[in-house]
Amino acid sequence: TTGEAWVFHVQQDFSTNHSAIWVAQRVPDGHIAVIANEFTIQHVPEEETDDFMFSSNLRSEAIAAGFWDGNGDFNFQQVYGTKSVVGDNLYATLREQWIYSQVAPSLDLQLPMSPTALKFSYPVDDKLSVEAAIALLRGHYDGTEWDLTKGIMAGPFGNPKRIEGGTGLKEVKGALPRPISIPRTSHVLIGVASADNAVALFGPDEPATTVFAPFFCKTLKEAADMPLNETSKLYAKFYQEGRRDQFGYRESAWWAFDGVANLLNWNYANMTGEFVNPAVEYWQ
Repeated sequence: TTGEAWVFHVQQDFSTNHSAIWVAQRVPDGHIAVIANEFTIQHVPEEETDDFMFSSNLRSEAIAAGFWDGNGDFNFQQVYGTKSVVGDNLYATLREQWIYSQVAPSLDLQLPMSPTALKFSYPVDDKLSVEAAIALLRGHYDGTEWDLTKGIMAGPFGNPKRIEGGTGLKEVKGALPRPISIPRTSHVLIGVASADNAVALFGPDEPATTVFAPFFCKTLKEAADMPLNETSKLYAKFYQEGRRDQFGYRESAWWAFDGVANLLNWNYANMTGEFVNPAVEYWQ
């Protein structure tokens, strides 16, 4: 392994609808790059470098689609980005700025209205641990003015969950902060790179109330060559069985965590504080 991390953006082309437009940028050493439902790669050089790779049709497709006139700097985010996200709103921007402020408080990074005002990446104050990454994914902007568990931002009993597109959001103009951990999350994954013992930390359902289980890449490679009924010798069958459209608390890890997350809507603050958070901390 080279120890490098790259951000890769790809989308369908416009000329044939059978190919792709793509760009990749290397994350500088000591930096973190956050992507929240939007393109974040911005200025792309004319030629590939040690930090940039891209498809040969990157600029020609933009010209053909009328997204770029072929003159001046080529900003991938602004050329190909979705205007409803890249425009002036906080749907993506708040998540990105919040993570950057957590890992690099020394920057004193203020919240802009548009994600185009944020850089591709920022240097972190300290090396990020797995535990710190988990905490970021569980976040509801705790302790900030956007805290979804306190005050006017919170629902009944300090509930941070919001169902996007509901009646209330249509009747009352405005927006609610979009946290990282949301009810419609199917799963969350943290990859820990290693030349000798890489591991994927997998959490079913939403990050705030899941427990991340380690799946070692060596084990997964071994399991790939085994019949399904024998792989339970390598890792728990509860992570292999079950379907989201077929209820089964005791057969599937996903259903167990999803059930807990839904029950929390009864009394979020008390149930997380007394039961769920201590259990998650114990098992994690």
